[in-house]
Amino acid sequence: MKIYLKSWFWAALLSFICVVCLIIWFLPKEAGDNVGIYQNGELLYSFTREELEEERSIRIEYNGGINVVEISNGTIRVAEANCPDGDCVSHGPLTRGGAPIVCLPNRLVIRFIDAGTDGQVDAVSGGAG
Repeated sequence: MKIYLKSWFWAALLSFICVVCLIIWFLPKEAGDNVGIYQNGELLYSFTREELEEERSIRIEYNGGINVVEISNGTIRVAEANCPDGDCVSHGPLTRGGAPIVCLPNRLVIRFIDAGTDGQVDAVSGGAG
């Protein structure tokens, strides 16, 4: 009876450790401080937190589609878009922990990235969109 309990205990402990490791592995990773603007999966622009303080406007075109991205006071948002639904404009500013800004018709994605990200697809995010 003692051998059976010892075996059960070690099997349960090993299973518990495996489950905890899997949960930690699949938890969302914390995004970096930089922001990347991608189009068609390629990094067009990246900005550090300090660069997001500078006021600027960027016009991005894609197959006749236009997005105007505004950066000011540490925030970034799509101010104008000629896409039919306008979800990217109504999204508002990009927030840490929130969803990325996506304009599907113009294939534009704005999201937080790590400092070393160079536009390559990673296993966690599955790419830029």
